[in-house]
Amino acid sequence: MMEPTAILLAKLPELATREWATRKVRIAKEAEVLSKRLEAQRSMQQKAVVARIEDKISDSDLEGLKRSVAEETFNIEAQIAELDREKSTFDELTKQANAQVLSLAQAWIKAGTREKQELQWALFPQGISYDLQKRFFAPANVSLVQLLNELFDSLSQDGVPDGI
Repeated sequence: MMEPTAILLAKLPELATREWATRKVRIAKEAEVLSKRLEAQRSMQQKAVVARIEDKISDSDLEGLKRSVAEETFNIEAQIAELDREKSTFDELTKQANAQVLSLAQAWIKAGTREKQELQWALFPQGISYDLQKRFFAPANVSLVQLLNELFDSLSQDGVPDGI
């Protein structure tokens, strides 16, 4: 039901630029953490081989450790590959933002958890607060909340007054 306004469309390049910067920082941090975990796994395997050579651990312990390290390494490499797939160019992000702004509801329905979070931060950079009394999520932007309240009030007056 929501349609983009001219103001929102004019802000689209700014939103896309901010989202691109945010995404690059997040991907870089996650990649750094994963690289450190991968290096730790490789180091652990080398230490285990050295320990076996020095006869400090048994063959079965070494095999169990190697299996564990191989599984963890596979998981870490899969996460790194996912981060690589997630990277996008600025142009792709702008195209994505244009498509999302034209159909926010469809973008929300099709999005995964991470995309929903990024869409939320793009539209509501101050965050979304929860009103316990109304049991309603609302952006911190008071003017937007007032507009939504007026809309809901006008919609509730439609139809039969006694609710029949």
